[in-house]
Amino acid sequence: MGAGSSSPPLRDLLPGGTALPTVLPPALVDELDRRRTVQDVPAGTVLLRQRAVVDDLIVLVRGRIATLLDFAGTGDLVVESTEDPGRVFGWSGLVAPGRATATVRADEDSRIVRLPLAVVRDGPPRWTAAVCGLVAGALVDRTRELQARWADPATEPSEPSELSEVPGPSELSALSELSEVTGDA
Repeated sequence: MGAGSSSPPLRDLLPGGTALPTVLPPALVDELDRRRTVQDVPAGTVLLRQRAVVDDLIVLVRGRIATLLDFAGTGDLVVESTEDPGRVFGWSGLVAPGRATATVRADEDSRIVRLPLAVVRDGPPRWTAAVCGLVAGALVDRTRELQARWADPATEPSEPSELSEVPGPSELSALSELSEVTGDA
């Protein structure tokens, strides 16, 4: 399903999507919205393969996505599974050599949005900087969540909060979890 189809705009597809123009340049949001594709993928579909070139950011709309790492002599092992809408995979495509650091697979029938990285790479440098800032904010939130979980294993991770009027770094995780604890994929 492409952007020209009847699928809703990004701001309606993603949690916190209405805040996108406040955290990313509006022209970038418009171009991503125009060039995105929405896909329903069956369980078992490999979305990114470890060490393969990454061409798209993959955003989970609904379903469950697993992150797998290939350990020499062992094969692919699941290191994380998430059902968090708005979680983004593939940001390693933003930096050289632009290859996936993990394999990403749909663990159940899922809906995803593909955002072409060429839009960011070929746009003004501030577009890349804005996306990297979003990644950094999400990494901070994921790290804090992991530290809290390790400090008190009995504590369940908190649900992502809704974005307020002006999102800060912790609120950006509700917009999108732009990292994996293990790498990113």
